[in-house]
Amino acid sequence: MIGFALLLQLGAAGPPAPTVGDTVWLGRTVAIPRGATVRPADWEPTDPVESLGPPRVTLRGDSADIAYPVAIWRAGTELVSLPGPLLLGANGTVDSVEPVEVPVTVASVLPPTPSDSVLAPQPRAAVVPRGVRSVLPVLVA
Repeated sequence: MIGFALLLQLGAAGPPAPTVGDTVWLGRTVAIPRGATVRPADWEPTDPVESLGPPRVTLRGDSADIAYPVAIWRAGTELVSLPGPLLLGANGTVDSVEPVEVPVTVASVLPPTPSDSVLAPQPRAAVVPRGVRSVLPVLVA
């Protein structure tokens, strides 16, 4: 039962990489033996990956696509380990598929900034004048 991993992103088609905090569907396709049922494994990913809900299973003939919605909270390339699903046989047997590691590249939402040595020190800010004090509100009260 060797599967391959695929990366699907919700929203607009065509961006090169998801950004930090985007909903990303990480998934894999596994072959299902005749008469077997596929059940996605429970998965609690580690930081910086956060699970956003239950997995989605889509049957396609003799295979199944299992996808997990996640958000990734760190820019860069992360190696995410997806759990292997369980294959439940018609005669009560249970077979597990090995986990697979998926590299995911996440772009930063922050604009590129120059290094500290390029930034010039700013002049001192002027003093902010205080408002006018008056006893008029006290007299009116």
